[in-house]
Amino acid sequence: MSTLTRAGRRRLRQLSPEAERATDGDRRFFERRPDRRHRLRRASHAEVEQMAIVAGGAAAPPGAGWFVVVRFVAPGARLRGFVLGPLGLTGKELPEDEAGRLWALYAARNPHVAQLEHDMSAAVAGAGSRGGGA
Repeated sequence: MSTLTRAGRRRLRQLSPEAERATDGDRRFFERRPDRRHRLRRASHAEVEQMAIVAGGAAAPPGAGWFVVVRFVAPGARLRGFVLGPLGLTGKELPEDEAGRLWALYAARNPHVAQLEHDMSAAVAGAGSRGGGA
């Protein structure tokens, strides 16, 4: 990752409220569906722009759009990955097994994700054993 410019950092701050609304939607999704561990949804405009600022160019090819595959780790702890998908897809129609397969594919292509998930799970477990929680 390259060093962000002052303008890039400022734009990230401006986009934060909209991106936080999207991730708050993820929290509500998993609260309403305790049987789910994965979700696929369209990425918000703010998330796509943040990704472009941080990772460099995020233009989707014609006929495709950016989606977010979300992995529920524990209450208050989720991981997200950005994937391309067909514009006609909303993600709402994906059952748990299909969303889980997408997460597995994303994690396989991004090996650092397994370590993040492990570290996050350990932190949540440690907080729970101290009487804390998320």
